[in-house]
Order: sequence, then structure tokens, then C-alpha cells
Amino acid sequence: MRFQVFVKKDDGIFQQECYSSWVEVRQQLECGRFIGTRSYKEKLWIYDQQASEGEPDVYKIDTMGQWVATSHRACKQLDSLRLISASQLAFDPLLVDFQSQLAETLALGCVNLIAKPLADYSHCDFGERKDLQVIEKQVLPAFLGGKRSHDGEYDLALQLYSEGEAIAVATFSRHLEDHRFPLKQGDLYYELSLHTVYVIPEYRGLGIATLLTQVIVEIVQRDCESLYRSLSEYGINLKIWFSALAISLGGEALCDAMSEAIVDMNDDLVDILIDDGVAVSYNEPMIAVDTAY
Repeated sequence: MRFQVFVKKDDGIFQQECYSSWVEVRQQLECGRFIGTRSYKEKLWIYDQQASEGEPDVYKIDTMGQWVATSHRACKQLDSLRLISASQLAFDPLLVDFQSQLAETLALGCVNLIAKPLADYSHCDFGERKDLQVIEKQVLPAFLGGKRSHDGEYDLALQLYSEGEAIAVATFSRHLEDHRFPLKQGDLYYELSLHTVYVIPEYRGLGIATLLTQVIVEIVQRDCESLYRSLSEYGINLKIWFSALAISLGGEALCDAMSEAIVDMNDDLVDILIDDGVAVSYNEPMIAVDTAY
């Protein structure tokens, strides 16, 4: 199917139908196939999967009811933008380095830090800990509008084990805005949503939560460096958004420290890229840390 119809709803932009020809698309529109979509003329896009490189590939309806091309152009490099996945982290020295740091700093025994898709994570690994279950029920809605997909490849859980026992976990999601339907032309949003940072009571006060958030910030840096370099070739600005919900004073302090770390990371990264001759513009990360206590 060549043409995909996307519909904007309250919780994101979703593919609704596929058609093999432009004639089919127009027939469905004229017979009112999409009229049920609220303000449908402003909330429908047609995406041409077979558009040639550099040619228009996204269309909307103008005020006269005619389909017109947006400013978006087909670009294979933008289509191939990816974030670091759990499978890639499994072979990344980043986790090994932090394992060594944890073992040395905290004087723990055999330490193992594992990154896994959030879909594969279960709080049952920690037994019947009611406090963890309560924490995981409180999640801040994502800024970028998409539903929180806990089976997405960019939704991750970092689990820390000591002597084979699960002692801590940090869960988070990363979302890259679809370059075909940006909130603002010339910008592309990258959102980090922190869900949970949990350490079992016996290991609290050792700085484990802080170290886990440092791993997350390092992952974000890897994502953003790659994105900055790719987007700069097309004059697109990367805008970073961090969202979290703190449900305790300690959680708020952790979120504040993480917010500061993300801002500092972005400052340093932009400086490095500019020194490397990459055409990037500085945009301070947007922080949305809410509280629920």
C-alpha cells in the first residue's frame, strides 16, 4: 500500500488506513470516510511511502478542501533515525563501566547492571513490595502526546543485581518526535520520561539511585549526539524535553539533580559539536518535573 492516512487524536498521531492509489484516498474522503474525526481537515495527513528522495511526501487539506503538500520532503536519513535500544546496550561498555563503579564505590559483592525492554520488566523480580507497586502506578503523561507504550523498543528498565538479588531498578522512556508531523517546522523534540527509580530499603542511602540516573543521562547523551549530527545536515533543531513525577521529597531532589545533569550534558555536548564543526544551535532543555505528595 502506497498511501497511509494518519489521524491526530488527543493522545497522539496514529495510522488509520492504507490505500494503494491516490484515487482511493480521494474517494474515501469524498464519501465522508474520515468525517467522524473531530476537526478532521486539521487532523489528517496523507503519507506517500513511495515518494522519491527530496520530493513532497506528506499532504494535508487546505481551507478549500484540497490536498496540498506540506514542506516535508522524503528523506531516507531522517527515516532511519534511531535511539539506542536495549539490545545495543547489552554489548555497550557503558553498563560494564558503571558496574565496576558501583562495585568499587559501594563495596558491594558481585554486581550486575542489566538493561532490558520495559515490556520484559516485572516488579515481581522484587517480590511483594507494595511500595514499588504504588510508585509504578503514578506516571506523568508524556509531553509529546503519544501514549506511553511500555512495549516500545525505547522504553527501558535498568535493573541492578547484587549476588543475584534484584536490589534496584530505574524505568524510563525516550520518545523521538515523528519528523513527518512535527509540532513546529524546523524543530524535532526528543523526550525523556522518567517513570521509576527504586532501591530496596536494605540498600538505600548508598547513592545507588543517583548512579542509576547517571546511567540514564549517559544514554540520553549518546542519543542526542547522534541526533544532533544527523539533524544538523537538514537545518533541524533538536529540542530536549525531560518529564518526571516526584512522589516524595527524596524523589524531587533526585529529579532536580537529574534535570541539572541533563542541562549540563546538553551544554557540554553542544560545545563539543561546535568545536567539531557541526552546525548546531543551542536550545536549553525543557524541564517538566511535577510533584504528587
